[in-house]
Amino acid sequence: MDSVFEQANYYEILADQLEKNPVLALDYLRRAYLIKGDAALKRKAKRIVDDCGLHVRAANSVELMAAAF
Repeated sequence: MDSVFEQANYYEILADQLEKNPVLALDYLRRAYLIKGDAALKRKAKRIVDDCGLHVRAANSVELMAAAF
């Protein structure tokens, strides 16, 4: 079971390193959230959406769909 949480930590680290590609960062944050269920990961995803200006995109855009979890 520890290896699953290690994988979630790895996904979170990847998301932090992918700041230039918000869609991938959001995808990895979602993966980590599904494993850990940590609300801080949701806040991180919201921060990415806000920082990149993705909130002005259409509600059905790929970026906002990736952020919805």
